Amino acid sequence: MKSLTLVNKNYQSTGNLFLDHLIGGFSIGTIVLLVEDSPTKIHESFLKYFMAEGVVKEQKVFLYSSNPMAKQNIINLPYKSTQVENILNTSKGTENKQSGQGDIKIAWRYENIKYSNVIENIVKSTDYIFDLSRSLQDIYTSQNNFSISNIEATDGIEILKQLIYQISNDYTKYTSVLKEEEIKYSRFVIPNLFENVNFKENSKTILDLKVYLNVFKNLARSINGIIYLTVGKEYMKKSIFNLIYYFSDYVFTLQSFLLSNQKLEEYNALFSINKLPKLCVLKSPVDLETETYGLIAEKKKIIIEKVDIGPEIDRNTKVKEKDVKDIPTSQAICGGEKYTKNFEF
Repeated sequence: MKSLTLVNKNYQSTGNLFLDHLIGGFSIGTIVLLVEDSPTKIHESFLKYFMAEGVVKEQKVFLYSSNPMAKQNIINLPYKSTQVENILNTSKGTENKQSGQGDIKIAWRYENIKYSNVIENIVKSTDYIFDLSRSLQDIYTSQNNFSISNIEATDGIEILKQLIYQISNDYTKYTSVLKEEEIKYSRFVIPNLFENVNFKENSKTILDLKVYLNVFKNLARSINGIIYLTVGKEYMKKSIFNLIYYFSDYVFTLQSFLLSNQKLEEYNALFSINKLPKLCVLKSPVDLETETYGLIAEKKKIIIEKVDIGPEIDRNTKVKEKDVKDIPTSQAICGGEKYTKNFEF
């Protein structure tokens, strides 16, 4: 049975095949930060992908939340479907459209070559995809590898303390009854971190936050798993957000067009890669393009597609050779061949 397999076993699938193609999966022992797309809820689908991937791989998945509504939305995990090609090609247009609306315009779309090649390779390399329009089969959800815990604290520092204690305690309990060879990777999910929490922005609070975020990061390094959290920039002070950003290994941002006068063709949001664990082998700063992608949130799936944002240019401009090569974008930002080989395409 084939599946989209990571050659480097220190990486685990994100659950979204497009994101896997871009970054080669998440590295074990890291903290992943996704900046929410308020007021829409696309970020919840990314958490669902991540958790569903863990559940079907029989990995232990832990969810920590203080928001009952968020928990209820997220635990409805997507269906594992073998209809990969059908789902990937459903309702995704192949025509090139130019948008004159708003402040953002597409310079060109590589004539959809890159997108088509990604689709072709994904179809060849995996035997399942998650369908967001249906619920995960009972055969997976009944395996008792999904745990939900409530976060009771209301103070930001206390929330971090509680998370550190609970994650450490839960992981210890989980691994203590297993033989070493039976221990699989674990996934820890924390939606809406620090939601409705007011930090006292003083030197003591900042110092305490640095201390506990450092402990939190060391905890992530010590467990055989990945910690995935989301935050909303609108409900926290910039200094607090900057600290969380600094201590995270991966940072992604979702920017919804829902309440914006900007529009980007058929896309619902922009997806940006702000931070990866390692940037290497850059020829020059010019080679590091802004890693911004158009995101389409459909009923069954989320598509992430590379777009160029800038002044319109001649549509007859010849496509550069490097633009049509079917390589993960991560090769451009993470050092070439080493990362390209993360996937068995």
